[in-house]
Amino acid sequence: MKTAVIIQARMGSSRLPGKVLRRICGESLLAHLVLRLRSQPVGELVVATTLSPGDEAIVEECSRLGIVAVRGSEDDVLSRYELAAKKVGADRIFRITADCPLLEPGLLPAMLEELEEASLDYLTNSPELGLPLGQSVEVFTRDALSLAVRCATERYQREHVTPYLYEETGRCRSKEVGWPKALKRTWPEDLSHHRWTVDTKEDLELVSRIIQALYKPGEVFGIQEVVDLLDAHPAWMYINSEIRQKGFREAG
Repeated sequence: MKTAVIIQARMGSSRLPGKVLRRICGESLLAHLVLRLRSQPVGELVVATTLSPGDEAIVEECSRLGIVAVRGSEDDVLSRYELAAKKVGADRIFRITADCPLLEPGLLPAMLEELEEASLDYLTNSPELGLPLGQSVEVFTRDALSLAVRCATERYQREHVTPYLYEETGRCRSKEVGWPKALKRTWPEDLSHHRWTVDTKEDLELVSRIIQALYKPGEVFGIQEVVDLLDAHPAWMYINSEIRQKGFREAG
């Protein structure tokens, strides 16, 4: 079976336009995420962006990074995912958003293992169950994606890709976890008070400080290094502490 890691990205973010191509240490946020995903590969990387002229810049960045870019509807992101999955012939699909440049790459193989062991259609993790915000991963089967494409009729279900899969529990075997089983012993503590996503200028300031402090070209630092850094600089956590997350992840 073929797995695709589909990264949702666009330039038209409402709170921080162009955020996915903002540069830290000479690399875009998208490039930092791609580096992390390549360090523990589970499948082909694909960026799903829009047909908006402004998103040509994302396509150009994908070309520079050597990854596939697929363009589709700006509002019907679910159909965009279907296009991307068809493009690479994927049977298992990860949904990642491009505003999470500190994503722990070990989450992906651990979640794929749990999806398959439990014979699930859909698996997600949740910051409400102990993870830092910015570590969200969703993985689902091609059959589940096809079901959502056929049956999701509400606008929010198509804009946010996966709501149909976790709402229709009678038709889809879904599960929400904190740390997947393979990582629970590594991360027993609750880290949900951390916010490492990039949705505002305050988020960008914090993530920039973290990357600037820990970045080494071609290397990937881990969550423990970020936690240790923030323990050493506790005032940094106040930079974006007043930011409230939107109801759905919004990077695409």
